[in-house]
Formats: sequence, C-alpha cells, structure tokens
Amino acid sequence: GREATSPAVNFFSTIKRSTMSERKFTGSYKVASVSNGKTLDVGSAKGSGSVEYKIDKNLKLKAAFTEDILTKGIGAPGSKVTLSKVGEWNLNYDLSKKESPLSGDYTAKTKVNGKDLTLKAAWQQRNNATTLTTTYAFDKDNKLEALYGVQSQDVSVKATHKTSNGYTLAYQYQHPADSWNASVAKSVKAVNYTVTYNSKNEAELKIAKAPLTLVVSTPVSNTPKCKVSATFEKGFTF
Repeated sequence: GREATSPAVNFFSTIKRSTMSERKFTGSYKVASVSNGKTLDVGSAKGSGSVEYKIDKNLKLKAAFTEDILTKGIGAPGSKVTLSKVGEWNLNYDLSKKESPLSGDYTAKTKVNGKDLTLKAAWQQRNNATTLTTTYAFDKDNKLEALYGVQSQDVSVKATHKTSNGYTLAYQYQHPADSWNASVAKSVKAVNYTVTYNSKNEAELKIAKAPLTLVVSTPVSNTPKCKVSATFEKGFTF
C-alpha cells in the first residue's frame, strides 16, 4: 500500500507552501523625459521595487525601495515600510527621514440612506498634519468628495460624473487658493485619454497605455510654451 507520511512532515510541508504563497516581490523601472520642442531632457531613470508579506488574510507588511538603496543604504529616498490592514488602515515608516518618519491613515465605510459613504483620516508626524476626506457615492456614476486639512484649513471639493457613453467628467475646487480644474476622461481599447483645463488657463492632454504615458501641456494663451513629457514604466511580479 501507500507509505504513510508523518504528521511532522505534513506540518512543515504546509508551512513551506503557505510561506511561499504569501510572499510577493514587485519591481518596476521608470524612465521619464521632457521636451519643449527644441530640447529633450531625460529627467530620471530609476528602478524601484517592493517585497510584500501577507501575515494573515487581511494584514500585510510591505517594504518598498528604489535602486538608490544600493549606493546610499537602507536610508535612501524611497525606502519605506508599511504595515496595513486591507481596506482599513496603513501605518508607514519612512526610513529616509531621520526626523518625523511616521505617517498613516484610517478608512471607515458605511451607508447613509442606502448610499456608500467613505470617511478617511490621514496623518503625518511631520508638522502633525491631519487630513480628513469624505466621499459620498450617490450611485455608481456620481460621486462627491470633500477634503479638509485640519492644520492648513485648506478645503477641496471634487464632483465626478460618468456618462452613459463612458466619459468621466470631473470638477475640483480648492479654497483658500481659489483654484479649480475640470477634466474629461475616456478609455478606448485600453488607451486612456484625459483632457484637463484649470484656473491658470492651462490645458493638458494625457494619453496612457501601459507601459507608456504621454502628456502634452500648454498655457492656452501662449502655445509656444507647449511641453511634452513621456514616461515609460515596466513592472514585474513574482
């Protein structure tokens, strides 16, 4: 007959399979360039990555880093450790900041009159800054978001509407800066198009299809200052 396997072997085999399946490495390489029509400037080319360990069904520990860690050590810019409970809270420790390295956020979801209401509080140890965000979904196509900075007393309100033919319309207003921006977005065959116009009389066209993003921006009254930027970002996970 079949040879019996000891309980100890079964136990360690289960632990090994569980550990291997709960660990994930994600990496990406990003190249960004900007052109004013006369010159081309490669602004940055940098690799980054993260290692994620799933402690249980909802609790995760993630370490993020950039290629700078190879030359500047563990305290390089972009080095951060995050402990999070999926869909509820995040606690971050920025290893590149010797002072005030902590930040975090907490999200609560409920319903008001049968509609989805999301409340989020974000905090940064630096300046003890707290931001409160409320998002109310009237339905799947209409959403209102309000953001309040407790220390700065900045207020931002954003309304989003998705039309029946797939366009996403958005309008955002900020106080006391008295600034606003409006945008129209649509996805066609996996290509995302976004047109934005703001209170500074600036227009922007963004075209994105992974791994490439192209942005054309210009002051409406001064088209010779048109700026084109492109970003290539390729990621992998194993």
